[in-house]
Amino acid sequence: MVCPSDPVSGKTGIQIGGSNYYANRGDQYYQWDFPSSDAQRTAGRARGPFTRDGENLSYTSDGLSNTLFILEVSGGIGNSTQVRQGFVRNTANSQLQRGYNMNPIGCYQLNQGGQLNVPADRLIGNFYTGGGTPPEEPNSLPGLRWNDGRSLFSQAFAILPPNSPRCAASQSGSGAGSGSQDYRMYNFIGAGSYHTGGVNVGFGDGSVRFASEAVDWGGRGLSPKDAGVTGGANSETYAGKSVYGVWGALGSAWAGDSGSL
Repeated sequence: MVCPSDPVSGKTGIQIGGSNYYANRGDQYYQWDFPSSDAQRTAGRARGPFTRDGENLSYTSDGLSNTLFILEVSGGIGNSTQVRQGFVRNTANSQLQRGYNMNPIGCYQLNQGGQLNVPADRLIGNFYTGGGTPPEEPNSLPGLRWNDGRSLFSQAFAILPPNSPRCAASQSGSGAGSGSQDYRMYNFIGAGSYHTGGVNVGFGDGSVRFASEAVDWGGRGLSPKDAGVTGGANSETYAGKSVYGVWGALGSAWAGDSGSL
């Protein structure tokens, strides 16, 4: 399930099949397993059509023709600083380490002429990585492990526009407790490809369209809480229209908004 334009198909050392086609988790960042508790289910609903619990098509009340289901995601290449290939891992000091109130604008600003900005002088506490550390390389990169449910490998967000930088939590352990976060589970992966100017996306009605990297995404890149639309509550409780422009509206499944490419 690899696009012919993606060099992931020609990489050496790959032991697990790849895929460039990810499930849309929506227009708000959630951890890979959200909702993982009854309290989270009460607090808020995952905004994309795919959730931990599984949903039927009626969950997509914004309309199947107005909701992204599948996003094309470019494969990762170890030690590459190109935006479409590598990603940046961030530490506890970063605004991208704020759980559900993460501000994606910090990740977006790492783009410096198609290269990741290293060191990341616009976002304190970041460092570049081409993937995991040995012996995980080269099998812990985006676009690989097609059957792995963790978000690095099969889940993406419709927040930043296509071909934006990708960011992940720093790895200090294998779980989310005691400050430890595994970059394979807690990351901010968006659409990307090696096509000129955008990506292919699939909608709930079965149609496939081309999404330009110049699509309107709102520009501010703040979390719903920091954008001032949650009444001070955390972002996972937000149930209104997307704060991420047309792209976010297409990513949301039930927010009462719709967009057009």
